[in-house]
Amino acid sequence: MEQLSLANTRFAVDLFRTLKDNNPSGNIFISPMSISSALAMVFLGARGTTEAQMSKTLHFDAIKEIHSSFQSLNADINKRGAPYILKLANRLYGEKTYEFLPKDTKTVKMMYQKSTFPFGYIEDLKCRVLELPYQGWDLSMVILLPDDIEDEATGLKKVTAPTLMLHVSF
Repeated sequence: MEQLSLANTRFAVDLFRTLKDNNPSGNIFISPMSISSALAMVFLGARGTTEAQMSKTLHFDAIKEIHSSFQSLNADINKRGAPYILKLANRLYGEKTYEFLPKDTKTVKMMYQKSTFPFGYIEDLKCRVLELPYQGWDLSMVILLPDDIEDEATGLKKVTAPTLMLHVSF
């Protein structure tokens, strides 16, 4: 499972860098774990060159049992007694002319929370920081909100600078 965690981390960093390099002034909101697990489903059916390319991109080369590793990682994240449950919601999409099974829709309960959250400002980065805690405060989503882009050195580019060492406390 440790190898999968390392692979997912490396994939997340690669993906983030690619997205920010392709659109340095744009917003980025991704769930690398969700993307990695969805692509792992596709990887299961890949063969030949596609399998090799996916393995390299997802950093799966050193992992023997990918799908059981994902199952173990998910079980570890959602350990018994934790005040939260994290679930991955993935879909696979295909080309429009392919005949898929009839479309099924389902109404689901959405997350909603009204409260006061830790919010700060980092002057050097010209960036707001919002922490959205999950139940019990064991896990949080930290959102960096750069101010408007003034030039090439501000906005997302400044927040993601390679030399940036950021420790945020509320």
